[in-house]
This record gives sequence, C-alpha cells and structure tokens, in this order.
Amino acid sequence: MAPLGQEVDVAVIDEIQMIGDLHRGWAWTRALLGAPAKEVHLCGEERVVPLIRELAALTGDKLTIHHYKRLNPLIPMSKSLKGSLRGLQKGDCVVAFSRLGIHALKQEIEKATGRRAAIVYGSLPAEIRSQQADLFNDPNNDYDFLVASDAIGMGLNLSCKRIIFESVIKRSPSGLQRLSVSQVKQIGGRAGRYRSAAEAIDSSLSPSEENQNVGLVTCLEEVDLPHIQKCLNADPEPISAAGILPLDSMILNFSNRFPPTTPFAYLLQRLWKVAQTHPRFFLCELQSKTVQEILDSVVGLSPADKLVFLSAPTSTADPTNALTLRAFATCVARHTSGSLLDIPELNLQILDAPVSGDKNYLRALESLHRSLVLYLWLSFRVGGIFTDRSLATHVKEIVEMKMDRALTEFSANSKLRKSSSLQKQIQLLKQLNANGSENNAEQAVFDPPQIQYQKKSFDMAT
Repeated sequence: MAPLGQEVDVAVIDEIQMIGDLHRGWAWTRALLGAPAKEVHLCGEERVVPLIRELAALTGDKLTIHHYKRLNPLIPMSKSLKGSLRGLQKGDCVVAFSRLGIHALKQEIEKATGRRAAIVYGSLPAEIRSQQADLFNDPNNDYDFLVASDAIGMGLNLSCKRIIFESVIKRSPSGLQRLSVSQVKQIGGRAGRYRSAAEAIDSSLSPSEENQNVGLVTCLEEVDLPHIQKCLNADPEPISAAGILPLDSMILNFSNRFPPTTPFAYLLQRLWKVAQTHPRFFLCELQSKTVQEILDSVVGLSPADKLVFLSAPTSTADPTNALTLRAFATCVARHTSGSLLDIPELNLQILDAPVSGDKNYLRALESLHRSLVLYLWLSFRVGGIFTDRSLATHVKEIVEMKMDRALTEFSANSKLRKSSSLQKQIQLLKQLNANGSENNAEQAVFDPPQIQYQKKSFDMAT
C-alpha cells in the first residue's frame, strides 16, 4: 500500500526485518528501494543491519545507523507454570499458535481464575485487536489476562509483565516447526515494555518505578523452558537477502511466449524456476497454488487481472473466502456489476443472527470481514466494478461491532456472563439518562442499522 508515486521529505518503514520474509518481503524491499523520499527511516531488528548496509552500498545512498537498547531487562524465568493456569498473575499474556487453541485457552483461564481474558490473533480485524489490547492494558477492569497468537509481536502496544508460551511448536505451511531465536525474542520482547501508551502520558511514574519494569518470559509446560532460555540468551540468525517479485510487465511479457490457453499457475511456476537473482535477493513465493488455480478456473480473466488478484489480501484456508474470491474474479472477467448486494457468496445474512459467543458465529463474522476487506481493496484497483465502497465500509464497521460484542459479552464463566449483563444494563441506563428519552436504549446503542437484502436496491434504517 506504500504510495510510491508521491514525493515526500521523509518515509518511515517499520519492522524492516520483514524484508526477509519468504512471502511478504518483496513489499518491504519495494518500499525501501522505491520510496521517493529525501530521507528513509528504518525501524526494526538489529539482525537486518548488515543487509541494509549492503543495499545502501548498491544504491550509493548514505547510511546512518542508530542503535537502541531496551530500557528494561528481559529475563527468562527459571520455572514454568507446570501446566497450571491457576499460576497466572494479573498482566500475564499467554501465547498460543492456533485459533482453536486460543479460544480454548481463553475459556479455561476464565473458568479457572474467575477473571476475564482479552484475546488477540491474526484473523481478527486490526480494529478489534486494538480494542482487545486496550481492555487488557486498562487496569480498572476485570480483564487481567491476554491470550494471543504471535500477532502481538508487531503493531500492538501492550503493558504486560510476563509472556507465557503455551507451546514452542508452531504449524507452518511446510509442517510443524520449533520457534526460532528471532521469533522467541520478538514475541517474548513484549514482556515488561518500558511504558504503555497510557503510562507515557501519565508523568506520575517515578524513575525508580520505571526501573522495576522487568520483562519475564516463561512457558506453560516445563519441557519447553530450556528452548526458551536458550533462545533468549542467543543471537538471532542474520537476514542475508531481501525478497523481491518480478515486475508485472516482466510476468506479462513472459506469458506472451506461451499459448493463450496455458494455465497461469504453470507460467508462474516456470518463471520462478528459470529466474536468476543477485545473491542479496530472493524471489518471494506468490499466493498459494489454490488461489492460482481458482483464478485459472475463471473464464475470461486476463493475465493482468490475475496479477491484481495475486497481490490481493486473501486466503483460501477458509472455504468461504475461496468462494468470494472466485465471485469477485468472475465479476471482473464478465465486466458485470460488483454491487455488494448482487454477490450472493457474501454471507451478509449473518448480520441478522443474534450475537453469541459461539465459535462458528465468530468465524462467520471473521470470514465476512476478510471478504469485505478484499472488496474494498479491489474497489481502489478495479474501477467501475466494485463501486459500493461506502456501503462496504459501513457493513465492515457493523461486523466489527458485532465481533467486539461477541468477544466481550460472553464467557465460559457464568459469573462473568452475569457481570457483563449487569454492565450492559448500566450502560443502557446511562444512555437513557443522557438522552432524556423513553426510547429503546438497547436498540439505539447495540443494534446496527438493518440492511434489507434486495437484488437491485437497498434500504437502510437506523
């Protein structure tokens, strides 16, 4: 999304170590080498410095390196929780690596402790992740714990004392893998952050109180502790090459050398096989083979259109999203209406269902949200087809509101459910008093505008 056509004085690129990511590194390389800025400021891990130094030498740019040290120590603990969630303390963050595992941990923690756990993982919208992080950071509520995936490693400001790994094994596209040194340090480094955003505004903290903010890292099971201790005391593996992708014009010229009926997936496979790169660069992997096969199955989709979809934020791990991807690609191939209400594959009916804590309900909302994000992304790139940007933005906000309610109002602990119900009633009373009205406050506060599904028109009422 970096606007490479806009000249600026300063460009800031965060998490520059992502330049070595097998799938997304090309985006960081593109921003670094293509940003039309007088100065480019890079923030990230120190292990990427040698590579950046070599890239700056290739381009002839002047490089200045500033080293920053943690303002508080990060210490591996000598003991694990020995499998007991009752050993959790307020401000703990438990890290797991599967969506089902995260939800199960949240339920177990709330049952065992009688306190709430906020929840953060990659499938949640960024807005919901931030809201959940804010609940956890707020000391004046009953959200004492956070259950999260490695999504907390980047982009979230957390005020947590301990990071507790539920496991050090993570599933990747190539199979099960043990966490690397850099992964353990990136995630574990969230423990004992110098100051949260709220504390940075509050100047009442004394220097002695700030110095006591030590970050602790441990795990749930004793068997994983030696690996965590070893990683925290080791230097992370260096990043030796930057990810790149061929220009669209290169791919299109290559495709012109084959018959028009040649599957695009085969063309990409051949191009990646014969391509040669400088030792300081590597070719990133494109979207999954499933995405390529879906695009090949859509009759009339041009190679240029396929390249647009190959760069789109989509995932076929969820069958629902695979269906919407095919539907969107069909709209482009046929040059037909991309009106939001004319695409039956979009599960807008889930908005009529009552909000619940059921996992399937939340998963359906997540799928719809991903489809809406893809729709909005395409609306900026495929002109004249996906034209309902305002409506899609509005529906996306409704989905986020329902997801927030599903996460905050429901708990496996019956006492917490009752407490949430009481808080809801208090909010309604405050709304009534503020409005001075006898209207149905619950409907005014909690019910989103209703969308009536029609083929060629829609009516929205609040």
